[in-house]
Amino acid sequence: MPWTPWIPWTPLALAVSILLSQASPAVASPRYEKLAPYPALEWKDEVPFVRLDGEWYELRAIDSVETSRIVGFARQRYAGLWQKRFVEDLVEVLSEMGHPPGRRVDLEVAEVDGGAVRTLHGVRMTAAKRRSLWEQRNDAEMRAAVDEGPLRVTAMNAVLERLETALDERWAYRFLADDGLFEAIEALRRRTGPGLTWEQFTLEIETLLALGVDGHASVSGPREPSSAFLPFLLERVGEGHVGFLPNRRSLLDPARPYVASIDGLPIARWWSGLATRIARGSPQFVGYECLRRLRDIERARQVLGRRRATTSTSS
Repeated sequence: MPWTPWIPWTPLALAVSILLSQASPAVASPRYEKLAPYPALEWKDEVPFVRLDGEWYELRAIDSVETSRIVGFARQRYAGLWQKRFVEDLVEVLSEMGHPPGRRVDLEVAEVDGGAVRTLHGVRMTAAKRRSLWEQRNDAEMRAAVDEGPLRVTAMNAVLERLETALDERWAYRFLADDGLFEAIEALRRRTGPGLTWEQFTLEIETLLALGVDGHASVSGPREPSSAFLPFLLERVGEGHVGFLPNRRSLLDPARPYVASIDGLPIARWWSGLATRIARGSPQFVGYECLRRLRDIERARQVLGRRRATTSTSS
């Protein structure tokens, strides 16, 4: 799906937003509160997808008001600013429609890739979630300003300097990390140049953090939206991996339930490649993260340097 999840900055949630989140938000209108029920939102055409409890969903309705109606109203009322208003001024938009939200709202959402539809009752509207939305949108705008070669290199080196300081002075797992962590940072610093994209840089930082044992460390950086997700789920069963439909109601192929390879590459090879960007931990933790990341097949292909191909299963 075409979104880029963004994680608020912490000393180990490295992001270009370390450098780019310095501006102050616009002065809030005194008429409407600045609240939101979700901390992240991305668009596919005119369809919003939101992140709730770490998972992404298609947003169908808010307090029984269909999303398509809200989008239509915003387009008519705010013209070229309709997405900004939908994202940052939801209370105002709903109130102007005659549906002022309370401190809690009901969200009708659908699982990604045509999964089940359900209603989440009593989701809290908070200023912190709205602030996260504002930062996400403004980070995207400001990243574009440093996308040129020389300025990009300067920004990357500044990110590495901040990362190195945070790891050395503020990281609880500093002395449990691989001895080569800081050498790897220096090696990456030498490779920064006009030819290194932000997306490649972000993947390199993921590899650096994987040298530690901090399973909560994460990277939030500029990435092209993913264009392909696996049309099925995987679950480890015994020594193999079974494929089943996104709604979890049936096997992908009852006659041949085990997925042996994807793009002609054995599942074990995907595991070993993806594991290089996962913090050192128990086999269960690494396996769970590999399954989760393999779902984003386009990103997984990029990590392993693969081109798009077909998916195959065998019993």
